Amino acid sequence: MASQISTQSSLCRFALQDEEKLSDEYVKQEIQKAFDEHRAFPFVIDSSIIDAIKKGVDPATLRDSFVAIRDAIFSSVTDSPQSREKLLADIQLQNRIVNAITKIHVFIAQGNFTSIVSRRFVLIKERPNWPTLYY
Repeated sequence: MASQISTQSSLCRFALQDEEKLSDEYVKQEIQKAFDEHRAFPFVIDSSIIDAIKKGVDPATLRDSFVAIRDAIFSSVTDSPQSREKLLADIQLQNRIVNAITKIHVFIAQGNFTSIVSRRFVLIKERPNWPTLYY
């Protein structure tokens, strides 16, 4: 069976001989693997935060809202209190997720996007020693 080059996603930093890795099948497998390994963190944009940023509110003052989104993500991706505690123990991961959530909200507010506000975003933590970015 021939693989179709992905039109849904892209693989960054690839050589021409790695072009077959761009198939939707491989991208979907990697995303599913990230969810299975608790490395995928889905969330939906908070439109009230977007509105506040558009009105000139400094995103730094909205940190509690971004932390609440992060906490909701951790609750949704863990299946036990132990899994959740493991994520909460990783301070660097917590900070990266809050920073990513903040930047995504700021970019959407500054770009005056409308349809993207209702979309789900998924942050994916790379596997150790596997620097690959699907988007």
